[in-house]
Amino acid sequence: SGLAGALQINPNVVSEVLHVQLPAPFAGPGELFVMDLLGRTVCKNSVTLGDQMISINVHALPQGSYSLVLRSGGSISVARFVVQR
Repeated sequence: SGLAGALQINPNVVSEVLHVQLPAPFAGPGELFVMDLLGRTVCKNSVTLGDQMISINVHALPQGSYSLVLRSGGSISVARFVVQR
């Protein structure tokens, strides 16, 4: 199953909680990874069929740029965000 659309994140510059709108309709299951600039996974969340919005607490992450990667059924969708305080 493919991803029908792109990930939407809010806000792009975040200090506490990142809100992720999954592509609709999301045909899950899948996994959401937060990766740093070196490609290391710093956070991982499972997503399931029917999930529409996921909130990720990024308070513990150091300031900097990150990629949010959704993998589902062989498809990958990527969005970028910045942690800033």
